[in-house]
Amino acid sequence: MDPITSRPDPYAVASGASTKGVTVGYIQQVIDYPVSTATPVIWNSPAKPPVQLKVPPTEVAVTPTGVSTGKVVVGLGIRGIETKVPYVWPTPTSDPIFLNADLNLVSQVMISDSGAIVVTASGGSVPYLYLSYSATPVLLRNPQGAGVGQAPAMAPDGIIVGGSTDATLSGPVFACYWTLTSYSNATALAVPAGATSSIALGVSPNHIICGSYRDASGNEHACVWPTPTSNPVDITNAAGSSAYLGRAENVFSDGSIIAVNFAESNPVSKYYLTQK
Repeated sequence: MDPITSRPDPYAVASGASTKGVTVGYIQQVIDYPVSTATPVIWNSPAKPPVQLKVPPTEVAVTPTGVSTGKVVVGLGIRGIETKVPYVWPTPTSDPIFLNADLNLVSQVMISDSGAIVVTASGGSVPYLYLSYSATPVLLRNPQGAGVGQAPAMAPDGIIVGGSTDATLSGPVFACYWTLTSYSNATALAVPAGATSSIALGVSPNHIICGSYRDASGNEHACVWPTPTSNPVDITNAAGSSAYLGRAENVFSDGSIIAVNFAESNPVSKYYLTQK
């Protein structure tokens, strides 16, 4: 018997937090497995009970994904079986507002401390930026001011990382980042000589960036950029000879990293690497 899905008592899931300690998530209640309900909530502090957020009447469910220091909350509404749509709560007591990004399949909604919002399509591609929830969305573009980007992660101060194609839209993706004042033109991250593509997948609050690049043979290498202007550090073998780390997915302020092992014997395992 599954210890989570079969439990009769409600349990909390935290899905986003601000740097001020405000947390959002939902309270899951299994009614008769697999039937369950998820109530979106906000914790104003760890010591206080959660406050329920209002739910859009048109959606099957809604999951908060992030919150700013000003307590603007963003989340995903579930519409039908696969369709997800972006929402924002201007305050914890507000009715949720639908963010009309021109996307059919939304996979992610992120928010910075200042309230800037990034909405991405399925797979982290076609990212739209709202400088505030009431602003007109703009498309994040490549270093030439054209092309389509991918934006899977954002730091609390609004640094957005990902990758972009060239101006022809047909070239390989290379890692880059945007700021809230340079969203029209991405800044490319350095890559090793001979790299055929790269992608940034995570960024810490102090701007350590992690991701991967592919060499001339097509092999994917996990790597870290200690700063946005640094050359990448290859960490493919950081976990020892038994693990081939092909992708670094998350990085924290102390430099700790979560990376994926691509070894054939166990292709889906993950490693937590510390700097100690």
